Amino acid sequence: MSSADSTRNVLAFDIYGTILNTNSVGVTLQSLLSISEDQANAVCLLWRRYQLEYTWRLNSMGVYEPFDVVTSNALQHALSEHGHPHDEQLTAQIMASYNHLKP
Repeated sequence: MSSADSTRNVLAFDIYGTILNTNSVGVTLQSLLSISEDQANAVCLLWRRYQLEYTWRLNSMGVYEPFDVVTSNALQHALSEHGHPHDEQLTAQIMASYNHLKP
């Protein structure tokens, strides 16, 4: 096998925020937390900011965490910062809705 045969082309892109609207989970937040659309949007924005920040920090330290773990940790941080109590069941419900983001 020549070195040309072992060459691979890889295409990678981030679908979150590019193709999928990460703020579309706001409807779920409104319903589960009984908050306004503006409050839900604020939580969504902070959640996304922490999700990216955690990813960058972990990458800079050479540490790998699965995407769902980073996303869940960021969610819990955003909820806490906005004064919303949360537990494992609530986190699981919100995370489940994150698997169905709108384009």
